[in-house]
Amino acid sequence: MGEAVGHVETIPISAAIPQKWERWTPEHRGGLCAKISLKPGETYSTPRSFVSVFAGDFYEPLRIWSSVLQKEGWELPKPSSEAYNVSWCGWGYEFNVTPAQMLGTVPKLKEMGIKWVTLDDRWFDVYGDWNPRSDTFPGDSIKKMTDDFHKEGMLAQLWWLPLGVEDGEGKYESHKYALSKVAQSIRSG
Repeated sequence: MGEAVGHVETIPISAAIPQKWERWTPEHRGGLCAKISLKPGETYSTPRSFVSVFAGDFYEPLRIWSSVLQKEGWELPKPSSEAYNVSWCGWGYEFNVTPAQMLGTVPKLKEMGIKWVTLDDRWFDVYGDWNPRSDTFPGDSIKKMTDDFHKEGMLAQLWWLPLGVEDGEGKYESHKYALSKVAQSIRSG
């Protein structure tokens, strides 16, 4: 079981719900982390939010969230039949996959009838900036790799986390998080 917390606005909103705060700092001024003092008669409004306790995996609160947004008028597009085809993901190579490794799977994928491939996590330099890594995907190697998959009759997709931004805090197995240019511009803006 778990707990889900979020907002049910039909527009994107920058929101941070930190797991640990030792003290408020100016960096916390964005999203839902505003530190303000209200004068008599003033009000402060947060986005319409929810807290949900659920059983099972994370798909349950996502289903609940989706149904609430649909009741607010958010229309989901109907997926094409292509959305249900199998896709092979390069995550098996973990954080340092190369174009040669990705393309090396073509014979086995064809043998298995799989025509979709996904270039997964860490093809980029920093979450938020999304520049191809110069050590594994230099120059136009992603485009060339994609063209090579297309020549083989396969379709390629790129994994990314649109709202993920490295803020210089923490680390992952493969690397310490950097301060992305996006986060730098938010902090200085």
